[in-house]
Amino acid sequence: MYCNANKIIEILQNRLELDYDLLIKSINDANIYLKERDIKNFLDRKFFEENPEAKKELDQLNYNLSTGIKECIESGSKRYELYLNFRKYQFEPYTLEYFENYIGVLKNKCNNIIRIIDGIIDKTLPKYILEDLDISLNDNGCILKNDINRLVEPLIYNYKELMEMVVKANDLKTYLNFKMSLDNVYKSGSSEDELYPLEELQNSLFEINGEDGYIPYTKKQKKLIRKKENDIIKLMCDDFKNLK
Repeated sequence: MYCNANKIIEILQNRLELDYDLLIKSINDANIYLKERDIKNFLDRKFFEENPEAKKELDQLNYNLSTGIKECIESGSKRYELYLNFRKYQFEPYTLEYFENYIGVLKNKCNNIIRIIDGIIDKTLPKYILEDLDISLNDNGCILKNDINRLVEPLIYNYKELMEMVVKANDLKTYLNFKMSLDNVYKSGSSEDELYPLEELQNSLFEINGEDGYIPYTKKQKKLIRKKENDIIKLMCDDFKNLK
């Protein structure tokens, strides 16, 4: 069943309870307004609020370091204990970069889907994009209802995730309990790329009705992917036979 392309905007506005122009504006305005110094000042202030004796203890430790060996050893042990307590209030620089990168990916995905929707409505979308995504339009520029869902669901998913990430990234309290360190990422055997969603609009590993933020593949696309995979496997087998 084909529908007027403007139906896409109608569905989006009803689902999100938001005007389409405001949707676009909120995507483009989705940024982190906190600065590193804001976070550091908050964490320092929070530390002394929740550990009122800390400054006195730190001053005493600094004094002990200038006295005898015994006091110096005791101070070192106490200082380490104080350091462990302070770690919760330390700023991990990559945390802010992580949010910036994550939000950037989501903004790009939302804007790319918006461009596709606008191009369909304005009849300016290049034919090769329609073919790549296997989106069907009739001679009047109307779009298949199923293709509407394929565009709407991932846009809504990415938009909601974008808004959640923006709220989280702009909340100073976030940086008390959430820390992101690349060293820890690498130690766990992961890579930096694995922290973020893919920039691509389609991903063959995820095909659940756009609920994962990717435009689902059509049956035609899946068939082509399987054919390419089979062709690659056949080519590899032929190459192996030639080695004998």
